[in-house]
Amino acid sequence: MEQLISLAVPLGPELHIQTDYGDEVGGLTPWELFDEDDARETLRASEDVVSTALEIIGRTTP
Repeated sequence: MEQLISLAVPLGPELHIQTDYGDEVGGLTPWELFDEDDARETLRASEDVVSTALEIIGRTTP
């Protein structure tokens, strides 16, 4: 569970808000904050979270 938490923390609410609304104070849109590399890194992290969660519950596929 600790591994799952450490994987999920960077994907938390602050990132979610930035991907939806951007940086309202700085006047930046999500497209100005994130690029394709960021998207790929987040996808990999999300896949690691799913994989770890499946291991915890004893499954190998979603």
